[in-house]
Amino acid sequence: MLGKTVFVAWRGCGSRTRILSKLLKAKLVVVGGGPPYVRAFLETVKALAKDRPTTVLLQTTQGPALLTIAILKKLLSFKVVLDVHANFLVYGDIKSFILNFFFTPFMLLADRIILHEFTMMDKLHPKLRDKAVVLVDPPPEFLCSNDSRGSRERLRLVFPSGGGVLERVGDVTEALLGLSNIELYVTGPHKPRRVGNIIFTGFLNYEDYLRLLCSSDLIVTWIDRDYTVTRDAIEALYLGRPIIAPDRKAFKAFFGDSAFYAKDMKELREVVERILKEPSVLLIKKEAMKVRRKAIEALFKTRLTELMTFLKRSPRNPFK
Repeated sequence: MLGKTVFVAWRGCGSRTRILSKLLKAKLVVVGGGPPYVRAFLETVKALAKDRPTTVLLQTTQGPALLTIAILKKLLSFKVVLDVHANFLVYGDIKSFILNFFFTPFMLLADRIILHEFTMMDKLHPKLRDKAVVLVDPPPEFLCSNDSRGSRERLRLVFPSGGGVLERVGDVTEALLGLSNIELYVTGPHKPRRVGNIIFTGFLNYEDYLRLLCSSDLIVTWIDRDYTVTRDAIEALYLGRPIIAPDRKAFKAFFGDSAFYAKDMKELREVVERILKEPSVLLIKKEAMKVRRKAIEALFKTRLTELMTFLKRSPRNPFK
């Protein structure tokens, strides 16, 4: 038995948290409320006092959430597993720095720390590294059929967007606007419309979103932040779709030679133009992605099994 495990998320729950909670048979507790997080604190106290879990997993995206779990660990005697998202340790603005940096010492109270990609280990305090493992994102809830793309003349690219500034949606679409023989589908919080060869889909439900990825020939992902591999890039890997990613250390550590890389928007356009001229390079990357997918799937299964074994252990002696 795993004991009673609760997965806590503040201010929204990503697909990673939702899928992992199912795989780990953990109760998912999603609480609302923004700064100063009084409502979120009270809802978390109420939920954990009622459930009395043996282990709490925390979607670690806000410092006050970590402080809350640290306090309750002392009172309720449960193990703590931190699923650390990149924005908790890598700051894009002063607000995220204030909300997270000053709470990082409470990570020392964790019994286990989960990272999403390989380079993030460099950001951890040396005292935390023995507790840390990389558990890559789980596979999406369904995979593509062989005929998902159908037949068409134009190359279909998909750019999944959450609307964040670091995604540089405007720059990406400008770089690919007007390219003949491609259509770029942009998902997320943008008004549904068509501008030349750019199609903004608006928000899609998760199933329709995955179907769009499956229908693509190539997935474009972008984020101007280190120590981050986007969820959509990992979904592309599991779905067997080649990607163009930013030329950053985290992506290269994760995908190796199975992805196309671009340092800037000029290179992004050049990569697409090369694919249009030499379609065989797309097939080469697709085969390389299959090999990488097997390695990532094997790593995920191994680390998930290790985590489940850890959850079985007594809260009083979690390392034996």
